[in-house]
Amino acid sequence: MKNYYYSNKIKIFEGNLLETLTGGRHAIPNIRIMGCPGAGKTSFLHFLERKAANGHAPELNDFLFHICVGNRAAFTSYEEVERSILIDIIGAWKRFFGLCKREKIYQYINPQNKSTIGVASELIRYYKNHKKEFASKTLIFMVDQADLIDDDQVTWLTRCLMMHLGDRSIKKWIALRDETFKEYSPETKNFIRGFFAAKREFPYVSLENVINHRIKYTTLSPDPKKPYSQRLCSEIIKLCDHDYRRGLNLLSSILTYCNPGELNSSANEKFIQRLIARSAVAAFVRKNHLPNLYEEKFRVGSQTFVVDAFLASPYALNKDFLFPLVNTAMGVRLKEVGIVSKEEEFLMKKGELNSAINYLKNAELIIVGRNNEIELTQKGSLLHIYMTREPYFELFKNICGSSQDDSEFWAIMGVQVDHQKIFRDFHIWRHQQ
Repeated sequence: MKNYYYSNKIKIFEGNLLETLTGGRHAIPNIRIMGCPGAGKTSFLHFLERKAANGHAPELNDFLFHICVGNRAAFTSYEEVERSILIDIIGAWKRFFGLCKREKIYQYINPQNKSTIGVASELIRYYKNHKKEFASKTLIFMVDQADLIDDDQVTWLTRCLMMHLGDRSIKKWIALRDETFKEYSPETKNFIRGFFAAKREFPYVSLENVINHRIKYTTLSPDPKKPYSQRLCSEIIKLCDHDYRRGLNLLSSILTYCNPGELNSSANEKFIQRLIARSAVAAFVRKNHLPNLYEEKFRVGSQTFVVDAFLASPYALNKDFLFPLVNTAMGVRLKEVGIVSKEEEFLMKKGELNSAINYLKNAELIIVGRNNEIELTQKGSLLHIYMTREPYFELFKNICGSSQDDSEFWAIMGVQVDHQKIFRDFHIWRHQQ
């Protein structure tokens, strides 16, 4: 329990949920808990279940939380879904009868511990007819991990709950990703909304705080050093679209690509964080979270149109504005390495820029609007930060591996170009015309 990051936001969220269980006739029977993938919904439900089961939280003594894995409904007919979900429903009843000191009644109804429609019907019939025996306790049936099932399957699962747990005093919750719910058909959305009528948004928590909490409770040191900076955690959670599960995995993989050697125990925390942060981009690229624009598939011969188009994108109002910025940057590079003479005027082709833009769009680094305006995506913004930091050119080069055949490309790429200055100079020139 101590390993779970129980933030103030989650504490408030839990309190609000528990209020829906204790409102008498105003209590809310069915709730859908919505949130981003990997935001911590599953961890929270398991935390709640264990917290109630271990008896350390008196406010939960009257509740039995049972988790059903919704992806078990991945079948092609209602009958198959029903057979699968009944295993969880009967299991929940068995635990609930036990909590209410009605084990012998359960054994009488289900002596062979079967998970059949008949047994489920007998159990809920007994419950409805003898509610006074269960009056002080509440069963909360929670469906989790239902994001891999389609419209029909989630509809069948819900109907199964309506059929076999169809009493207002039995609480039914479902945890869903926002993006999963958005993909449902209008009919399915309305059906889910109709049954799980009350919506609750799972709160965002800080990835940095989750990491620091885990470090605190998994190390022997009374004052452990924190390896990840706030900035790195912020960049990673954006890169992973607020998926904390992916974010934690990515943070772990950074250590794989960071080889600090033997660090002195007196090493400063800031020094450790900078060392690990410098290795982050290698993990991002190798784990395919960010593309490496220096790779051969992004090149046009030995030219750097894609790289320069990307680096100039934040300063371009639209595609037409981007052309002179990229053309100037390319001219600077080619003149510096002697491919084009100082007096010669370099002019790229419009088609080459269009190809570069398509590469960047396909890599989900930029968005081109209806009026040809250009905007960096969230992933593009993060990559732009790394590509403009001085140490990372050599790192990208080492990831690609260089040979004699592409020495010209790396010579061109090694030329330092200030795209922002090119933009300012062009902007001044245009206003002077």
